[in-house]
Amino acid sequence: MVLYTQKNSSGVTLITYKEREIGAHYSDRLQSYDECKIVRIMRGRGIWIINGGRFPFEKDDIFLFSGCDVRRLEKTVSEIKIEQVNFIPLTVHPHGHCADIFFLRTKDFSNKITDRDGAVELAACFDRLREYVLNKKLLYRDDCIQNLVCKMVITAAQCCPSAFDKSRGDANMCAAAIKYISGNLSERLSLYDIAGKFGFSEGHFSRLFQKSVGISYNEYVTRLRVNAVIRSLGENGKNVLDTALSCGFRSSSGFYKAFYRITGATPKNFRK
Repeated sequence: MVLYTQKNSSGVTLITYKEREIGAHYSDRLQSYDECKIVRIMRGRGIWIINGGRFPFEKDDIFLFSGCDVRRLEKTVSEIKIEQVNFIPLTVHPHGHCADIFFLRTKDFSNKITDRDGAVELAACFDRLREYVLNKKLLYRDDCIQNLVCKMVITAAQCCPSAFDKSRGDANMCAAAIKYISGNLSERLSLYDIAGKFGFSEGHFSRLFQKSVGISYNEYVTRLRVNAVIRSLGENGKNVLDTALSCGFRSSSGFYKAFYRITGATPKNFRK
């Protein structure tokens, strides 16, 4: 069942979100080599054979696929149901390692997300994606979904350091910086401070970050902080502004301006 499809002005499909039941000979060759997907197991368990590797799976496990992956199931228990988001990474999140993880892989690359924190974050993204898709009255729905899929690609990249070419020291160091930023949003996190912490000049780190992630350093940090506030909106008793300040925003005006620019709504309307 296709729940959502987004196309550009030329009719090219950018994002598709769907759920489906699959059988043991599942291969699902995609429409083009550039199309990729993130899959979550909704029901069932078994072993997925991907490019010769055997990956046991059960409910809530998450996998990454590109069109070049060869895969089939074996030893399945009951019907297997999955949900998946198909996308073109260089369109959803252009440039750098966030797209590379689907194509540039070392021998120890795993299609299965094994990073516990990353798996939890991706599962939360799938839950939010379903909410967006099923809420037909949601304003700015296309932007919300594309931003969320962009976040999923970034999160997946953080879970797969082995996807990077190990000879690319700068890219690996940038990945380490991204991981540090995600875990320390309450800190100042200025470009100057983070560049110095990881041994770069401010200008070099800024250029490296833009190339690796596809957006500027300051924009990336702002979006992470806004996402952290969004996750707290459903928690009763939490003051939005207090949460924003605890996530690193330095003023109420700066927070409200950034929140509206990224989501297209005020926190009050977004919560509604």
